[in-house]
Formats: sequence, C-alpha cells, structure tokens
Amino acid sequence: MILILLTQTTHRLVWMFYPSQDCVTCHKVPSIKLNDTTIVVGGFHWDGNYRRPFIIAFDTFFQTKFYRAYTWFPITNLTNFAITDIVKLSDSEFVAVGGASNLLSNNSYGQVVKFKFNGQIDWSVYINNINLLTGVDFDGNYIITTGMQGNRNGNAQRLIKINVNGNIIFHKSYSNGARSSMDLAYDRFTKSYVLLGRQNNHVIKLDTLGNVIWSYTYPSNVKEQPQSIIVDGDGNYVFVGHLGDDAGPADIQLVKLNPNGTIIYQKRYTSNLGNSDERAYNISLDFDGNYLIAGFVRLSINSSMPFAMKVNKNNGDLIWVRAWILAPSGYSSNKGMGILSVNPNVYLLSGYIGSGADASSGMFFLFFRDTVPNCIKDITNNFITYNLNYTPQTLNLSVSNIPSNALNFSLNPYSPPLIENDVGGSCATPVDIQEHFEDCYISITKDGLFLNIISKEKQDIRISIFKLNGSIIYKKNFKQLLGSVNEKIKLKDGVYILKVSYKNKEKIKIIFVQ
Repeated sequence: MILILLTQTTHRLVWMFYPSQDCVTCHKVPSIKLNDTTIVVGGFHWDGNYRRPFIIAFDTFFQTKFYRAYTWFPITNLTNFAITDIVKLSDSEFVAVGGASNLLSNNSYGQVVKFKFNGQIDWSVYINNINLLTGVDFDGNYIITTGMQGNRNGNAQRLIKINVNGNIIFHKSYSNGARSSMDLAYDRFTKSYVLLGRQNNHVIKLDTLGNVIWSYTYPSNVKEQPQSIIVDGDGNYVFVGHLGDDAGPADIQLVKLNPNGTIIYQKRYTSNLGNSDERAYNISLDFDGNYLIAGFVRLSINSSMPFAMKVNKNNGDLIWVRAWILAPSGYSSNKGMGILSVNPNVYLLSGYIGSGADASSGMFFLFFRDTVPNCIKDITNNFITYNLNYTPQTLNLSVSNIPSNALNFSLNPYSPPLIENDVGGSCATPVDIQEHFEDCYISITKDGLFLNIISKEKQDIRISIFKLNGSIIYKKNFKQLLGSVNEKIKLKDGVYILKVSYKNKEKIKIIFVQ
C-alpha cells in the first residue's frame, strides 16, 4: 500500500474570548491558504477599549503556528482597526486591509499592511480620504483595494491601486447614488477589476487603469446587502449577500454573471429555522469549482447559528448546508463570516462568538470535514431555493481622482489568549494526510494504488515519480485539466519522490510505500 506517514485531525476548534459590545456584522473574517503548509486568518481582538488587528496562522494539520494582535503608533486618534480582507502575494507574503475608527470622522483612515509568512511586518501604511477598506486582491503586479468614505450609505465606490512597496498608483471614485464598495475581485481572464457596491447590487467592471468598461445594478424590491464577490474558475462573476433590513428578517442572495454583466442565474435561499432570518457574508471556491458561502441563521434576537453552504456552480442548487451547533456555554449568538476550502471536503469556517444580537465576545476558527453528531449538523433540508428576477440596469458614473497619501505607521505585536481543542470526542477523527497544492489536489490512498488529481481551474499539471537514485518510474502531463481524474500507478515497496509541476511551480513530496 501507499502511505504518507502523517496524520491530522479533521475537526478542530480554536476560539478567542474578549469582552466587547462592538458590532461585528460589517467585519468579515477573511482567510487564505498562503502556501502548502500555512493557512492565515485575519480579524480583530478587542483589548477592553479598542479594536486591534489580529492574525492567526495554522498548519495543514490545523495546529496553530502563530497568532498576534497589534497596537499601533503614532496614530493616537485611530481608536479602532479591524482586518476586513487579506490576499496572498506569494507563498511567503500577504496583505491585509481594514480600518477604521468612526466611519463619519475625518480622523478615520484605511489601512494596508504587508506581512511576511511568519507574521512579521514588511510595511504598514494608512490612507487618507477613505475610512474603511473592505476588499483587497492582487493582479500579479499591483495590490487593488476598495472601501467606503463615510458610512455604508455613502454615495460612491472606490478603487485604490497600490504597488508592492505601499505606494499609491491611483485612487478613483465612481459615483451616482451607488453606496460604498463592499468587495472587489481581479479577473485574470480579461485582465480587469470588478467592484461590488451596496445599493441595488451595483457591479462595475474596470480596466487596469481604472476606466469603466460597464456598470450595472441588479435591483430588487427589498433592501439589497451584497457582501462578497469572486471570479470563478470559468471566468464568471459571482456575488453573495442578503436581502432585507438590518433588523431582519433577511434571505440569502446569490447572483452569477458572465464577464459582460449578463445574469446566468440568480437565487434566493431561505430556511424554516428560527426567525427565518438568513445572512451571507463571504463566498469562495471549493476545490471542485463549486461555491462555498459563510453566514448565519438568526434563531432569535439573541441567538444565531453559523453555517457553511456549498452551492452547485452550474445551476445554483444547494449541495449541502452545515451548521456549527456546539458553541461554548453561554455564547449563543455566533456568526459565520469567512469560509475556505483547505483540502477537498475539509473546510475552515471562521467568525464571531457572541452572547447577543450583533455583539462580539470573541472569534472562532472551526476546521471540519463533514457532519458530526452533536457538533456539526446538516441543515440542508431546512433550506428552500427560489429563483430571483433581477433585470440589469445601466448606471452611468461620474469618475474622479481622489487626492490620497499612503503614510507610514508602526504596528507592535502582542499575544491575546486563545482556547484550543479538537471539538471533543467524536468531533476529532485522525485520518491519513492527503497532500494538497495551491490549485490542485493530489491524493495517494493507502488501498487504491492510484493518483487522484482535482484541479479547480483549467491548468496544465505534470506528475512525476522518481526513485531515490533519480530514475523516473512514472510521468504524465494533464493538459488544461479542470475537475477530477484518477490515474492508476504500480509501485513496489520503497521510498519515492513525487513531483508536481504547475503554473511554473514545482512541489516535491517524499512518499513511502509499504
């Protein structure tokens, strides 16, 4: 048999408590897979008076590598700073963005921080004429970020382009009654940027110079609250959020667009749980190309249940919805605000622990594989899917350049307390590790003598297996692979080197056959 001699726990919970009555529903809990061995999550720590930026890193066995919160200097009037989004620059660098104190205050700023893989800071800047940065992406050369000036009911979307040294290339405003930007994404297929605005589901497509390619709204007859947008593996745009007032009730919305802004499909998801008040805050891609959504169901005024949802990319149908039901005692108001596919069928759901309404008493980071009795519950059958009936409407925009400066400031790390466990009893199940790479997944099983490759985007993948003396015993190229393929391999007992090549990268793994 083939055995990779490592084990991992497929369900693990880490959480952090802090006494705060701070509203959290405008702060996502973003996560990225930085490299083959590191997962990074951003958020904030409440130190008793202020909101402090916070990052935590896990290895691919879900064990904590490091965690830090940060105070800052010398911006004494910047009382609060929460990380709202993060993006990978390379296997060893990432950028986090966020803000800000009072969104209506002239003393509020957007912040951009470049981190190294071990949590050390390369540079950190704050940007004037923007209060809160809500989304960030990387186009391979430049960091792009968006946010809001004033509160969420502001009248313009923003695009700020920054080089990897923290210098602003341009800062543009796009206005016409559209509320502030909630997120953005880089379209690598057409080399363009996509902004998501709050009012009427406003989506803008821009070229890399910030010129408008198209601008559409997708209005409904209720209040639209879009939250997160991605470009999927086929080059389409998918955004998620909810429909309804802040006080509720609300339903989840998901809209899929082609690169021209034409609707492919549009869905509404509601449940029969509690107050039938469902909200979604983050969308990401699973390894198989389907969509993952993080959110929560509000069961009562002081009780909510975080969930992860998987949606079929082809038609918007639900594949499953799984809820975390084993919250710490006394904390019943918990919210899913971030979702990441760690391995195929293994996920990280992150969010906030609270004791009532939208107050936060801490953060949680839950790794899970599937449903687990008394811990992670399948609630798919509690949800109903409907079609929406949006009609795209062209929205002409006034584009202006915003004078901005990126000013340096310092961040000083400290370590808040964490609580870690394996979610207890039946929630902790050791399994043989399955090696994974950035955009494809390689699994050599103990009993199958076959290679299973899952690629979540079209790409060339080359697999080679060597003996220790360098002789090749297996080699195959998979051209423009998208999806899954199984390949049988005959190996005798011994030690081998597995090499995976893709995107001009090479990954090496030693495997044992016995």
